[in-house]
Amino acid sequence: MNRSAKLAWGLCGFAFALFVAALIMQLLTLSTPVGGVFGSRGLQSIAGGAFALLGALIAARKPANAVGWLVLAAGIGAGIQQFAWEYATYGLVARRADVALAEVAAWVSGWTWILIVALVGVFSILLFPNGRLLSSRWRPAVWLGMAGVLVGSFGDAVLPGPMA
Repeated sequence: MNRSAKLAWGLCGFAFALFVAALIMQLLTLSTPVGGVFGSRGLQSIAGGAFALLGALIAARKPANAVGWLVLAAGIGAGIQQFAWEYATYGLVARRADVALAEVAAWVSGWTWILIVALVGVFSILLFPNGRLLSSRWRPAVWLGMAGVLVGSFGDAVLPGPMA
């Protein structure tokens, strides 16, 4: 196994470790009602795990193809967001323990969704199927996408008021 494949599978393992940790946190707070959940609680772990696995498969077999690495990054981002959400739920909503950085975890889980959606819904599509733009005419779309991600993430991260 070459270095790129080892890195891809190691990152996939990291994403799955985050999903397992999030699942443990979720099980500890299963009886706690949580509002503001998009879909079912924990559903993102399934989609994120699929992204991580698919991204690792592509990146391990075709390391020069950026699509695999982007999808893998989306899986890792989903793992970070899911763990941060469940950690914040454990510390702030269920109040099971006085855990460090629970507010930071809630903050992180509130804006990272934009990065995940952009990686899969914008950049992976622009670079599909071979990891390259169809032509140089698509560069403005990449720059516009990056500007949208930066503005949206920053705006969501510093939005005043209470966190969901």
